[in-house]
Amino acid sequence: MFLERLKQLEPKYKDWTIENLAFYIVGLQAIFYLLLLSGFVSLESLLLIPSKVISEGQIWRLFTFFFIPPAIPNLGMGLLYLIINWYVFVIISQYLETYWGSFLFNLYCLSVLALSVIAAFLALLIPSEMLVFINPQVFFYSLFFIIFLAFAVINPEYEMLLFFVLPLKVKYLAMLSCVFYILSFIGAVTLMDKIIMLICIFTFVLFFYDLIILTLKQRKRTQSHQKQSQRTEKAMHTCKQCGKSDISDPKLEFRYRNEAGEPICYCNQCRN
Repeated sequence: MFLERLKQLEPKYKDWTIENLAFYIVGLQAIFYLLLLSGFVSLESLLLIPSKVISEGQIWRLFTFFFIPPAIPNLGMGLLYLIINWYVFVIISQYLETYWGSFLFNLYCLSVLALSVIAAFLALLIPSEMLVFINPQVFFYSLFFIIFLAFAVINPEYEMLLFFVLPLKVKYLAMLSCVFYILSFIGAVTLMDKIIMLICIFTFVLFFYDLIILTLKQRKRTQSHQKQSQRTEKAMHTCKQCGKSDISDPKLEFRYRNEAGEPICYCNQCRN
């Protein structure tokens, strides 16, 4: 099991683990939000722009982009929406960290960070006139998405209030989120945005690979068992004309017609 193998590394790297990582992420984003809003620092100076890291040695960009908030609204509904996003991000992250342990949760988030940085530098090799940089909004919401997706896989029956009004199970919210994520991927403006979104999906699949394979195998066994049961179970009604039965097509209705003194069975599709 992949997660179990990763768990074996925990004693060796335990001192490097950051507990309550989500609090640090949101806390630093809140600080940078105030700095950006006040004009004390510029957004451009914090972005990960690989060309400036290489040509000008601005190595702080390798980390500061992680702490740029997904939006920089003024006071009002925009700020309220940002705070709600931060709150949900922390709540779900804390659940996942409690379930997995701080070490695995750190790996989950920091793998996305490391792979995104590597991808940004590799993107410089692709001939393009567009500036290569990591969009902090795409990065944060893609990371948020796979954290929420992990939460939904682990706890699918948990109910959350959609728009703080409608109770809905997390598994259905996850399905809805997947639809929006796919649409966002299709509508992504830059190649780098698409790469970040794919990196997040890759990380999710990597961490849940064993569970995905197990689920597919169980589904295959269930379908095989159902087919075998249908073959071994004797049908009570079988249509003379099409051969369908109450086992192969349980939704069909069957009626008998007297033909030459013999009761002959027909389904509702053939008897007319």
